[in-house]
Amino acid sequence: KLFKTEFYEFSDRQRTFSSKISERPVHRARHYSLPLHIEPHLFAVFNTVQAPPVLSQRHHLISSEEGDPLPQQAASKSPVTVQFLNQLYDLTSNKASSALSQSVFETASEYFSPSDLKLFQQTYKLRELPAVSIGDQATSSPCSTSGGSPSCFEGNLDIQ
Repeated sequence: KLFKTEFYEFSDRQRTFSSKISERPVHRARHYSLPLHIEPHLFAVFNTVQAPPVLSQRHHLISSEEGDPLPQQAASKSPVTVQFLNQLYDLTSNKASSALSQSVFETASEYFSPSDLKLFQQTYKLRELPAVSIGDQATSSPCSTSGGSPSCFEGNLDIQ
């Protein structure tokens, strides 16, 4: 009654592995509401509308195109591409939606380059969506990756 919602039973049929945890149904709501006098005191109410996290293996074996395991040294020199991350985390889609949002929080006075983001999306044939900076962290100045200003090294990686 507090949340003014109805909970439903959901089963996850997308997982590629079998475990007792993933086979159990979860109870979630499609929406919930809070009384106005309680809302300022809460950040979130978990286990209501959130899907359970997809937990990955603790380690991943990086292999060559032929499927043979690569030595750690060779693996660390391999480029990290969108396709590599899709395979590593078992992602089936990179389709973006304006109905969804995501935030990136930077704490080290990091900036990101909108032009670098656009180039990244074009290079990997991703839907081109601009990032919205709410803290004036977007820069049109050339980025420094060696400690100069503005520093975009970590910020660009995070946003991409």
